[in-house]
Amino acid sequence: MTLKRDGKAASGSERRDAGKVNLTNWIPYLVIAQTALILLIFLKVFDLYPEFNFQSPLDDAYFQEDNAETKSSAAKPAAEEKTEEVLTRETPRPVRIEVLNGSGTGGIAKRTADFLQLKGYDIRDYKNADRSDYEKTSIIVRSGNKAHGEALAATISFPIELIVVDPDPNLIDVDVTLILGKDRSRYILPP
Repeated sequence: MTLKRDGKAASGSERRDAGKVNLTNWIPYLVIAQTALILLIFLKVFDLYPEFNFQSPLDDAYFQEDNAETKSSAAKPAAEEKTEEVLTRETPRPVRIEVLNGSGTGGIAKRTADFLQLKGYDIRDYKNADRSDYEKTSIIVRSGNKAHGEALAATISFPIELIVVDPDPNLIDVDVTLILGKDRSRYILPP
């Protein structure tokens, strides 16, 4: 007969359960770990946090950094020449964007502007559109350079054939106007 600490005899079921580990105590920790992993994957896939620079061992860049140290000194002069060539070329300026909220949902222009700024765009202005009943989201090229609109379209998965080129001489510091419509959830834009 086995005695418990309080001096009473332990029953048969209590003796069997004494050596088992209670797994329900670990469930909250597993849920937290799984949630953190899913969040990290989401941030990496959608590139929502560019400062987070996770390199997987499966990435090509991961292996190139390790191999860069082992390259011979003979390859270094060619690399230095390429660096000088890149520095002498003009760096293209980011596309200047005006975000207009035509969807009727409050605050979406600011959230979209912040999102596009993280993607490297130069946000010149964000505000409500002239009306709040736009059914369709629009990309309007104001600079005359359709490539600016195509770059934005590629970022948000907007159909290139729907881009409108309408230069506006009054908008001298805006390349593209993005009007958010009620269908904005079809594109890669903040909710």
